[in-house]
Amino acid sequence: MQGTKYIPNGENDLAKLLAAMKEFGNHRFELVDEKAFEDEGIANAFNEMVAGVVANNNHFLMRINDAQIRIADNTSVKNLIEQVKMQKEPIDNMKMASEYLQENTQQNETKQIELMAMVKQTDSTLRPLLLQVREIAGRMDENTSEDMKKAVVGIAGQLAEVGDLMKLLKKMAMELYQQETIKGDFFSTFEEGFSSLLESYDEMMNYCFQNGSRLYRISRDIDNARNDMYRKNSKATLVDCTKIFAVDHITLTWRLYNNIIEYEHLKITQLNNPDRCKFGLWCAGMENQKIKESAEFKAAFEAHEVLHDHAIACYVANEASETQTAMNEFEESLKACEAFTTALENLADFMRLNGLDEETEVWVFKQ
Repeated sequence: MQGTKYIPNGENDLAKLLAAMKEFGNHRFELVDEKAFEDEGIANAFNEMVAGVVANNNHFLMRINDAQIRIADNTSVKNLIEQVKMQKEPIDNMKMASEYLQENTQQNETKQIELMAMVKQTDSTLRPLLLQVREIAGRMDENTSEDMKKAVVGIAGQLAEVGDLMKLLKKMAMELYQQETIKGDFFSTFEEGFSSLLESYDEMMNYCFQNGSRLYRISRDIDNARNDMYRKNSKATLVDCTKIFAVDHITLTWRLYNNIIEYEHLKITQLNNPDRCKFGLWCAGMENQKIKESAEFKAAFEAHEVLHDHAIACYVANEASETQTAMNEFEESLKACEAFTTALENLADFMRLNGLDEETEVWVFKQ
């Protein structure tokens, strides 16, 4: 409990109590100065009531603080989103393969049409030529030399072979063309199924982000209530404070991730003033020299500075649309936050060893 709040003389006990009640409702809970009351018993009863309310609020504060550790840590949401993103890679590969095949199919179809045109043109050229050669062969008699006969027969045979080859090419080209038509039907069916797959993927990703967003909002609401209780309606002990500051920065670190995936848009002033956050103000206001000069206190202070440095780097990278760098700095922030939490635990142990062991029991609610 903090010191008493003096209430001026010149007012009756009822007015003094009403004034105290007003303060009690609007500000941090304070004890009244019992000597300022004619009936000190009434003032004492009021102080006992305040002490009881503060004690209960301390229990609630530490219970919420304990719960916020699990809510603020969005590891499960992050892992789910990353797993869903990984599913996109084979889908993208399938799309690329389909586009490649379709492109080659179109090129082959063009070549096959050209081949059929060439076969048709060749056939139209060979046919009259073959007829002419056969006509010449039909006019040959005993006066025609043997060499001439052999040459004409050879040409006719070669032209017939070329004609047979052209027929075969024409048949092959037609079959290939029909196959490409079948492929076209296949790709149409594939595209329809592929579009459905992409739609399902988008729905799944939206589902992940929507659920993550709901968890984020719950976390922020609980964190705001926790901060209000700390600042106004509780009397956190020194050891309590170390636990509260640890949760503050677990929450802050994961808000960096929320900032990257656009659940919220942080401001640089929320990150670049480590001396103005609760821990920074607590350090500046520390009056216990034994604590202030301890290696544990200094280690916690330095770990806190490193954490905020990585948080700033993460924010700056994200603002510059360097998403991968921002994610890397977020991971570094997680490591720095773990180091800061360990330093706070060591500081709490130092306090306990030096007789500053008062801490609030965490109430456990029924599951």
